[in-house]
Formats: sequence, C-alpha cells, structure tokens
Amino acid sequence: MRGIKFLGAGGSVSSKSHTTCIQISDNTLIDAGNIMHALGEKAKCIKNIFLSHSHLDHIVDIGFLLDNFFEKREETLRVYGLKETISVIKQHIYNNDIWPDFTQLNIPNSTKPSLEFITIETDKKYTVEEGIILTPFSSVHTVACCGYIIEKDENAILFSGDTFQNKKLWEHVNSNKNIKAVIIDVSFPNKLAKVARQSLHLTPKYLQEDLHHLKRDDVKLYVDHLKPMYKNELIQELSHIGVDKEYIVEDGDIILYQDGKKIKGFDDIYSKINKLNTIGVALSSEQNLDKLLENIVTLAKEITHADGGTLYMLDKEHLLFRVVQTDSLGIKMGGESGEITWPPLPLYLPDGTPNKKMVAVMCALEGKIINIKDVYEAKGFSFDGTKKFDASTGYRSQSMLVIPLRDHENKIIGVLQLINKQEFLSDKIISFSKDDENTTLSLASQAAVAITKVRLIAGLETLLEAFLKSIIYAIGKKSPYTAGHIKRMVKLSLMIANKVNEDTQEFKEKHYSKEELQEINFSALMHDIGKLATPEQVVDKATKLETIYDRIHTIKSRIELMKKEYEIAFLKQEMTQEEYEKIVRELDEYFEIIQKSNFG
Repeated sequence: MRGIKFLGAGGSVSSKSHTTCIQISDNTLIDAGNIMHALGEKAKCIKNIFLSHSHLDHIVDIGFLLDNFFEKREETLRVYGLKETISVIKQHIYNNDIWPDFTQLNIPNSTKPSLEFITIETDKKYTVEEGIILTPFSSVHTVACCGYIIEKDENAILFSGDTFQNKKLWEHVNSNKNIKAVIIDVSFPNKLAKVARQSLHLTPKYLQEDLHHLKRDDVKLYVDHLKPMYKNELIQELSHIGVDKEYIVEDGDIILYQDGKKIKGFDDIYSKINKLNTIGVALSSEQNLDKLLENIVTLAKEITHADGGTLYMLDKEHLLFRVVQTDSLGIKMGGESGEITWPPLPLYLPDGTPNKKMVAVMCALEGKIINIKDVYEAKGFSFDGTKKFDASTGYRSQSMLVIPLRDHENKIIGVLQLINKQEFLSDKIISFSKDDENTTLSLASQAAVAITKVRLIAGLETLLEAFLKSIIYAIGKKSPYTAGHIKRMVKLSLMIANKVNEDTQEFKEKHYSKEELQEINFSALMHDIGKLATPEQVVDKATKLETIYDRIHTIKSRIELMKKEYEIAFLKQEMTQEEYEKIVRELDEYFEIIQKSNFG
C-alpha cells in the first residue's frame, strides 16, 4: 500500500463520522473504531490490530469482527497493545461477562484460538506485512497510550494516538527526517480547555503551544479525532493557527507515505454515491466541450482507480478518438491537451460486415458493457493496436472496461474505455468489478446527457450567430456601408477585448472569459440591427436633407423665388439697387452654408 487509510477519524460517532481506525495494509489495522461499517465483507481478512489504548472508541469493533465472521475466519486475530492496555481489555471486556472470551474459543474445525493478545513495548520496531514497520511511542493520556511511527520504503507517517501536549512526539519528528506527515489529536474547542486538560486531549490553543517544539517546516501536519458536535467551531479555531480545513482528516482520507499528501478514497458505497453526485454537478455545469470530454475520462479513472482511459465519439461510420489518458506513462491527449492524430476506428469492414474484432467498436454496435480480465488472454477480439502500443511504450495493458455512452434518446453517441484498474493504494493491476460496471455506467449516462446538452447549446449559439450574419447580409443589400461598419465593429470589439486579456499593466486585473468574448461578439453583431426596419431614406441617405429625394433642391427653389420677389420689388422701384444686390448676396451666402452643411 502507498499510504494509510482512515476508516474512522472522528472523536465520537455521528451520522458522518466514526471513531479511530486506520488501515495500513489489507490485513492490518491500527485501532478498531470502525471496522464493520467501513470494510463490510472485507473485514474477515483482517489478521492484525495494533491498539493505541484501551478506551472503547478505539477497540469497539474487535468483538463485532469476531462475532460476524467467527465461522469464516481461518487465522487467529492477533491484537497488539501495551501491557496495561491488554490487561484492561482482558479484565473488563473479554471476560465472559461483558463479551465472550474469544481467546478460549477456537476457530471452527481448528485448534487455533479465535483471538490472541500480544504485548508490545514502546520504541521497539515491529515488522508487519508488505515491509511496513510500526514503532510505538508513548503518548500523554489518562490511560497507558501510544502513538505509532508507520514506516515503509524509508518514508514514514507519525500517528499521535490520543494525546495531550507531548514534547517527545516532536522530538521523534525532528530527529526522523523520513517522517513526511504527522496526524495529531485535537478533540475540543478552546472554550473547553479545562475538559481537554482533564481528559488529556488537545485544543487548537494547546496544539499551537506544543508546535513550538517542531523544528521542521517540511512536514505536513494533519488533525484528527475532532468531536463531531464541535467540528465547525474547531475548524474555525484551527484555521486561526494555520491549520486549514484541507488538513483535517475525515473518514476515507488517505495519507501517502512518499510525500505525506492527503487524498480521498472512494471504496465504500456512500462515498461513491457522494462522488457521483459531485461528478454530476461538475459535468452539468461545464460548457466547454473539450474540457467536458477531458473531465469525463479523468473522473471515470478516478472513481474506478483506472490507470488509463479513452473516450471515443461516434461519427457516422467511425469511432473518433477524442481523449486519451494514461497516468503511469504521463500521456494526456485530446480535449484541451492537444490534438490526437490516431486514425478513427471503422464500424464496418470493407465488405460491409460489422467490425466486431475491435472491442470499442463492438461496444458501440451492440451497446453492451464489455469487461475483460486480461486483453492478452481474451478471445474473440483483436488487440493489435493495444499490443502495438504496449510494444512501443513498454506498457502492459491488462484489465479493460468498455462502456457505451447513450444520450437522452437512448442512442449511442460514444464509447468510454478504461484500462488497468489498480488495487487501491498499491500498484497491482486487478479486474474491474461489477460495482465498477454499474458506477461507470451511471457516470456514462450523466456524461452522455452533458455532452448532448453542450452540443445543443453550441448548436444554438452557432444558429444565433448565423441568423445575425444573415440579418447583416440583408442590411448590406439595403445599405452596403452599414454592413461594412458592423463587420468592422465586430473585429474592433474583439481586437480590443483580446488586447485587454493580453495586457499585464493597465488592465492586469481584467480578463474576458471565452463566454464573455462570445457575448461581445454577439453584441457587436447586433448593435445596428435596428437599421433593418429603418426606412432606406434614413439609413442610406447621402445628405442631411435627403429623404425620398434631396430637399436641398426645395431650399434652392425657395431662395430663387425669394430673389424673384426682391427683383420685382426693385423693378417697381420699391428698393434701391444697392439694397437689392445686398439681399441677393445674403441669400446666396445662406444657400452656400446650407449646401455645405448638407454633406456633413
């Protein structure tokens, strides 16, 4: 295993948390606060349990484990603990008064006892399976208690157990550079400092004081054992001392040996349902088709623990490669990660018969789930392409799960192919399970609907843009220079927006998204759309006074009439020649101004 998994991380039981239980291998646990709920049928495989102390929340499921699988077990359950811990459990729990003494009950059809207690000592190393070494160290608690340094391949994680301030704990961290992460108990908020001191648990303030002993800045610090009723308050108080919410351990969390990083596990049905719900929200909100296709493959790999994934989309008589990912080889193609140049897979052979030799094509043609244990041993399919890929990369393709993608009309629109399911927290390749089939089929259904929706939206946007361009064409027939103006406005608007995106000084805090650029494009296309209904004499007039005709001629006629009137008055000797000529000059000047203004 590449890390340790918290089957339970809470300081008490609630609807969303269970008490301390850490899985360090397929068969070994630290503490027994949540075995049955977390592992179910897999609990029968547990052979070793190392206890931190004797309090009920850390030992409660030992009895239920033995009770549920009494007839199915073939090996003795070995429970390791400090001398004081073993003594208390024997005296007060497995005493035939509170619970049967399983040390006296043999496994059916065997002489082996169902339960065996083994005493351990602090600062002594204990090697368990898979090369894992446990070193117990003293914790500060109301009863004899120990934490554990869990080591594998020169990497280590320190688990504090239930503890109060403990200088020796930090001495272990400071002196052992292999320790990549520390998980420490913080049970109560600061307001219950007195209760914390009496019960010897930490509060955020007590932890802050204790952190003065930590001399390293390269170790990750996680907090567990939060009392559920104070969880929100504890999250706030821990953030004030620099422990963000992401560093609070919850049920299902995994801490990796190599870098101390925390990841989330999805083995139980509840976490898978929650993950599927999260995926559904993520898929339905994504509008970028390339990113959506990439997310589908990434999320499908994540929820099934697959190393690789390929998404094909159906196009008439071919399956087109759209996304290809293989984590262990660092391969990421398609979607937003670059073009795929691989040729498409034909649905039919040259003679017109279905191409049933290719597993992805077979899935698309028949709409059935195909689950293959080992592609090199499978019969009925040609994996020439897969084997050629393996030969060129040194990869070993093994297990494969192929799922059809159906849209809202139940039509197949693509195929999702997953390869090499990895055993959780190890590098071993195993087969895809029936649960994987059902989970991936649910994901594929959500993905197909999301793809169809994004395609529909893209189609509507394309239709709207085409409709707007057809209107501009109509405006162009009515007024060519107006259509040219609109086209230039579109180019200029997008040019300005793109330059704002590129600017790192004046507009460094402003950035237009792809959707906003599309809105700017549509706005520019539409800004003069009203001219389609504006009369031509208004839209396309050459002068200010033009309507159906240029009314400058009407003004000129009026001025000429006025000149005639003044000429008649002059001839009748009603004004002097000097007055007449002055008026004529003024009228000519007025007309010249009006004529000039008419052209703007």
